[in-house]
Amino acid sequence: MTSYRVDVVGRLATVAAASGAGLTFAPAFEPSAGISLAVSLTAVAVAILYPRHLLAVPTVLAGPIVSIAVLRQPVDLATSTGADGWARIATVVRDGPGDLLRLTLPLPPHLALIATLWTAAAAAATAVLLQRRPGGLESLLPSAAVGVLGVVASGLGAAHRTSLLLGMAAVGLLIAGNVRRVALYSRARSAAAFLAVVVAAVPLWWLPNRTAADRNDPRDWFSRSAGISMQVDLLDQVGGWLSAPPEDVLFTAEAGPVRQWRLAVLDRYDSQTWTSSATFSAAGLGVPPNSGPIREATVQQRIEIRELDCLYLPAADRPVRVSGAVGAVDASDGVLLATKPPGPGTRYQVTSLASLEPIPTKSEPAAAGTSDELAVPEILRDDVSALLRQAPLRAGMPAAQSAGAVLWYLRNHRRNVTGIPSTAGAAAMAGFLIGGRPGTTVQFAVAFALAMRQLGIPARLVVGFAASTHDTAGTVNVRGRDARVWVQLKYVAAGWVTYDPTPPATTAEAPPPPAEQPPPDLNDPPPTVALDPAAPVADRADVGRIWPLALIILIAAVFSLGIVLIAPPVRRFWWRHRGGTPDQQVIRAWRDVLGQCAPITEAPSRTLTPGMLYEVITARSSEANVAGAQLALLADQALYSPFPCSQDDAGAAWQSAAVVRRALRRSRTRRERLRYLFRLPIRR
Repeated sequence: MTSYRVDVVGRLATVAAASGAGLTFAPAFEPSAGISLAVSLTAVAVAILYPRHLLAVPTVLAGPIVSIAVLRQPVDLATSTGADGWARIATVVRDGPGDLLRLTLPLPPHLALIATLWTAAAAAATAVLLQRRPGGLESLLPSAAVGVLGVVASGLGAAHRTSLLLGMAAVGLLIAGNVRRVALYSRARSAAAFLAVVVAAVPLWWLPNRTAADRNDPRDWFSRSAGISMQVDLLDQVGGWLSAPPEDVLFTAEAGPVRQWRLAVLDRYDSQTWTSSATFSAAGLGVPPNSGPIREATVQQRIEIRELDCLYLPAADRPVRVSGAVGAVDASDGVLLATKPPGPGTRYQVTSLASLEPIPTKSEPAAAGTSDELAVPEILRDDVSALLRQAPLRAGMPAAQSAGAVLWYLRNHRRNVTGIPSTAGAAAMAGFLIGGRPGTTVQFAVAFALAMRQLGIPARLVVGFAASTHDTAGTVNVRGRDARVWVQLKYVAAGWVTYDPTPPATTAEAPPPPAEQPPPDLNDPPPTVALDPAAPVADRADVGRIWPLALIILIAAVFSLGIVLIAPPVRRFWWRHRGGTPDQQVIRAWRDVLGQCAPITEAPSRTLTPGMLYEVITARSSEANVAGAQLALLADQALYSPFPCSQDDAGAAWQSAAVVRRALRRSRTRRERLRYLFRLPIRR
């Protein structure tokens, strides 16, 4: 029976490399303690087994086994859904790698199964490579690949410092394990190689602690979200909800105080329909950019769909955590979407920030908007201008006062009548704008938004439901009559601010409600704003996004320099210890010296014979005369003599090559050293 020596250094390096790679996934989960424990135990289990050859394949199952034992997530999936649960686990294994790199952060707990599976694969591959060639740094490549995937999945940040330290420990263990088998000169080069790796990794240590609002996610640099196309105009659906029987419940919610239930944000108008320009990303558990710990007050919501028939899902603004039926999220505004029409009984959970509505100051100007947020269809421009001429506007009024004036005019000179058609088409809007016809919340919101756009203030519609009172203990029943359309205006400091231009609803037969008092500041003179000449004229909020790319470029440059420094001694060690006949070892020692001669001779390296090489060596340094002569004689014997070299000759050739390399290195000028530093070794 063959017995295998217990390689303690190899096992420790396997644990350090694989656990460091697996820990890069931990910041993508919330909480991260469970996944950190699972990947560490997976690496330890594989290192104990230390598989050889094809035995590494079944060893990869250690990842799912540890995930089941520690996290219980796959077992919960199976037992909670019955016989279909195990099919669900198979689906997770099949689709999990893509979801791991695609879903918004934090990731669902069941994807920890994929993280532990990849950790086990990296550990098994490292073990096999270390047993094939002990001490080889190439054995760390599988763990490095998994670590890169983990960084892409979780986002670059200071949480990866532990993984960095473990990776450096793995490199140090392998280099330290080789020191006792190599000469003093090679030990010095090994120490220099380890120092190069440390220097290359130093910039990563100063990665700043990212906050929840500005986590840097590398997936955002190369992933594109998909838009959504609705088959039915959402504003037409609002008219249907308003006309529904009062006993019909669209959805129920168990939640705390909620200002409004938001469905969608619409910013594109083509004179007939309003649509959204938003793009949606596949939903994990978070709504970007809130992927880290939430430190603000929140509102918890448990929502069940009853009669609501659209892909948009209601939630309190602004969501930060989701689960259940939520299939996609809009990262810019937090709008939630289902991947298929939700039927009655569909449930999901939402956590939203309980922040207060921003209030613009009287003199605060409007922010710059996109073309969609400022567009007014040509067919309605004259009608909107006629409405603005009737509103109590004055030249020089700031944005907030102008919005208040138009809002007051609409609420007091138009009627909100229930039971009439709700459409945003050009014909209906023309009658509402200049004909004084009654309208619904749809026409009021569209008229106010178009008027603000005509004044140069970015505006968009928000479709949702007014906050109802609790019908039963802790439960809100939202009905069709609660449907509402608001308008949001964009200011420089306050951002998007919500306005409700719709007055209380009445019937067509009822007398008009009493007029509201005009805003108290309607007659105030326009404020004089002193401009600071030193103030920046452009918004520099995006400048901070440049540093991650600059940092990665710096890290890549330093790491590449480390590779250049570490590659020659690693390859030389591999050439010397990879076996072969003594003749082959002598030839490799001679060719290693050929690489050292490249910067100091104009002759092509492959055309130099051993005799010519000896002349180059003696011309450069007298210290290598004896060693160069011995190496030339042995190379001549290995290349041209019918008599083979012995193993002692091979050892003597490498010792002579080491002496020649030292002599040549000391004889180089500064220019020659730079040329050699950035020159890759010749191809063998």
